[in-house]
Amino acid sequence: MIEEEGLQVKSQLEQQLIEAILDSLQNHMEQNAIFLAERLVYEHDTEEHRSILAECYLHENQPYKACHILKECKSEFNRYQLAVAYFRIKKYKEAEMALIGPSFGNQFLLQSSNTPNGSFGDFLLGQIYESMLRIDDAKIQYYKALDQNPTLWVAFERLSKINEPVTINKVFIDQKQRQYEMSRQQSCNIYKILANSLKNKSNITKSGQKEVDDVKEEFLVIDNINKRQTQGVKPFSTTGVQAQIIHLDDSSNSQMKFTCKFSMIIFQELQQKKISAKMIPTPGIGLQNYQSLLSQPFQLSSNQNKNYNAKKSDIQKVGSVTLQSSPSLMSLPQLLKLFAHPYQLWTNYSVEAIANFQKLPPQHYRSGWVLEKVARSFMDQVKYTDAERVWKEMRQIEPTRLEGMDYYSSCLWHLKKQSELTYLAHSCLQISMQAPETWIAIGNCFSLIKEIDNSIKFFGRAIQLRKDYSYAYTLSGHEFSQNENFHQAKKSYETATSLDQRQYNAWWGQGNMYYKTDKY
Repeated sequence: MIEEEGLQVKSQLEQQLIEAILDSLQNHMEQNAIFLAERLVYEHDTEEHRSILAECYLHENQPYKACHILKECKSEFNRYQLAVAYFRIKKYKEAEMALIGPSFGNQFLLQSSNTPNGSFGDFLLGQIYESMLRIDDAKIQYYKALDQNPTLWVAFERLSKINEPVTINKVFIDQKQRQYEMSRQQSCNIYKILANSLKNKSNITKSGQKEVDDVKEEFLVIDNINKRQTQGVKPFSTTGVQAQIIHLDDSSNSQMKFTCKFSMIIFQELQQKKISAKMIPTPGIGLQNYQSLLSQPFQLSSNQNKNYNAKKSDIQKVGSVTLQSSPSLMSLPQLLKLFAHPYQLWTNYSVEAIANFQKLPPQHYRSGWVLEKVARSFMDQVKYTDAERVWKEMRQIEPTRLEGMDYYSSCLWHLKKQSELTYLAHSCLQISMQAPETWIAIGNCFSLIKEIDNSIKFFGRAIQLRKDYSYAYTLSGHEFSQNENFHQAKKSYETATSLDQRQYNAWWGQGNMYYKTDKY
């Protein structure tokens, strides 16, 4: 039986288990985290502890176990986790009910309700509706998610791919970003749950460790996510990291050392801390430099006669860079706006997409994500030589990136470059046998040498790995049509267009099939 949550102090064993689970997750030891989380639930069965165990199951790709452990839970975040678990095992109706409950069958009531976990819950609900082919409902949820959270780029991607126009200048603006930053503290996630569980950890005395009661300020909290400069410039964001803590070691006969520890601080506590703007890292530092600074111990020389405030002032100077010296004062909404316009053109197959992608800052243009889109644009214009050139550049920058290799292999197929296609397929096979793009490349190899049966088998393997792989169904249809198996070709093309109505290759294939069979 699940015990109701209340204002109760956790035992030392529970605190230690939670800390050990967090350490295991942070160090990618999911199986160890699962074992410890199971001990936690059996030690004291609460919704909070079940949420921690479910998160461990989801990390280990065991959503069916998460469904079982969460199905009796009622808290909002547990409902969100349960919906995620059901969605991963493709139980879409159960996922919808877990997220919104049976009382919101009416769409009007749903729109006026608050979906668990805010914008992320709305986006998940949109994914659920899209998977159930309820496209209009999916659009509503994607719009809600993007309106609440302008950093939720995937919501913009989904709206663009289902051919729903988005007014970019009304979404990616600084005001929306500020509203999101203010509202995000009201959302809940597993890291906040862990933070709530660990916030009283300092009250427990560990064996062999002295209690330090005379130190008024033991921790200097640097929040690199939720705070921003008072001037209106947004700091960089990080994934999965809620806060960094610098612990002061006041040894009288040694230099003042600062050891950095990975930890979670709840947002309410962060608001109570009166941290000056100087203590917040500026965009000029750069994410990689700041993370490297926090990932290793560093030292500052200190004078024993200086008081604590002087030491604190020295800390604030570390890594501080004035905003005026930064080469780029671009905010996150401004950066996303730069990407949004060319991406929207790209999803509409516009010839202007390439020129707009080229207007991106050079460091962003020379990234695998952008170059893959540019190469696809060239291919859509039947400029296979230009597409090949861009894909080669992309592979030099990100040699392990498999996204887009399916279309790259088709590009080489059109150019009749058998040796390059064979090399590409071999390279993909060495990188991952679980990526469907690998088997598309191999299938195109056999298709080029007219081994149709083998190519169909490899395209089928790609479909096994990704059931909603529209392009794999399209290529299978081409091979069936080439083999004059028009019945199977029709099924493949229809499946492809049902999964992606914008898959023009499938529409062309279906028309070509009817032309071959004199069905004008």
